[in-house]
Order: sequence, then structure tokens, then C-alpha cells
Amino acid sequence: TKPESDVEVVLEAADPRHEALGVRQIVKVSEAGEEARGATRYEVMLQEQGILEGEALDGLIPLEANIELMNGVSFHKGCYVGQELVARTQFKGLVRKRVCPLLLIPDTGEAVSSMVARLPEGFETSLPQGWEAPGAELASSAEAASVQVGDEIVDVDSGRSVGKVLQVPLPGSRCAIGMLRLDHLMQADEEDAGNAWGRPVASHLRLGDSVQIVPLRPEWWGSQLDPSSGKVDPEGR
Repeated sequence: TKPESDVEVVLEAADPRHEALGVRQIVKVSEAGEEARGATRYEVMLQEQGILEGEALDGLIPLEANIELMNGVSFHKGCYVGQELVARTQFKGLVRKRVCPLLLIPDTGEAVSSMVARLPEGFETSLPQGWEAPGAELASSAEAASVQVGDEIVDVDSGRSVGKVLQVPLPGSRCAIGMLRLDHLMQADEEDAGNAWGRPVASHLRLGDSVQIVPLRPEWWGSQLDPSSGKVDPEGR
């Protein structure tokens, strides 16, 4: 949402990626004050919504990085760099994994259901409210600090790697960002074919020996993502 402020705004524009990300402003340095120092809170909000920027996107397939959900991919435009890979994935393949936020908790020893990360209001936290994990709280700062880029996300029941960490928690955050298989995040609802959100999935996913993750499906993905294919309807792009 657009922040209330008395500073003189030189230039502002809505974030083109998604309306929930508010506006970007250029203000006079002498008047920036607390708003300028709010960048850290903004970055934490982006992390809790699973949004990567800049160099963190290097080497990722656009659809797996949710770029088409942020108005960054056209399925109708003419030639552009990477179009062949994008088109082949969208029209002939499946998107089996995507970038998403990972809520860190101490290992409960049990499966925990994936949840929805609600859209934030201003700079308030977007972590799910009322989520339940038996006997667990958010991971401690030491546990969060132990997570490293490249750490494998392991499905304890099968012993298989189902993803990896792409961004470690920022100071004050208990979320990381990772690449995760969608079958651990949501599944098609056979009883309700119209439920484009998909059903939550219960999994016991762990990083290392002591940190468990709760996969979060960002609310800003909306209802355009098909849980069975992991793709969006290209007619809407």
C-alpha cells in the first residue's frame, strides 16, 4: 500500500510487478528520514512473499522463478532472449517446482501442512497468522543463521531432496526463499475442480538436523496457477 508521508516526493511509480507491492518513490535526501531506513523492512516483506531480485535470479528458469506471475513474461510477444525455453516449458512441458518462501521452525518430528502467506498491509509481516505446528515456535535466530544458500530441502519420509535454499533469512526474518517441488506445496483438488488455489500438502521437510520448513504459497500468486500443471493460462498473459 502507498505509505502516508509528509516528505516531498520527486517521482513515484507503482511497482509494475504486482499491485500488492505498492509504489516506489524518489524523495529529497534531507526529508527521507525513517522512510529511507525502511528498506530493510521492505526487503523482509519481499522475502516473506518469496520474491527474488537482481543477481539472485541468475540461472533460474523464468517460469520457475514466478516471473510470469509478476508481469515479466509475455506469451504473445515476438522474439526475445530466452523465448524458446519459456515457450517450450509453457506449451509442451510442466512446471514441477517454483520459488517460494519457507517458514523456518524447530524440527517437530512430524509432517506440517503448507500454508498461504497472506498479502501484507504496508510493512507489516506477511507470515501466516494462526498456523499450527505441534509444540513448535519460529526457529531461533541461531537456527535461522545456520541455513546456507544451496542447502538441500529433504523429505524426511522418502529421504529425497525436493528443493534447495536460494536466499537465507534476512536479519529479523524467520523465512528463507527456496526452490521447491510443487507437489510439496499444493495439489490439485479432485473433489473441487474449481479450486484453483489447490489443496495444502502435509510434508516433513527438513534443512540439516534441526530446522524444519513450512512451505508457504504466496497469496499474490492468485488463482491463475493450475496445481496440476504448475502453469498459468497463457491467454491471461
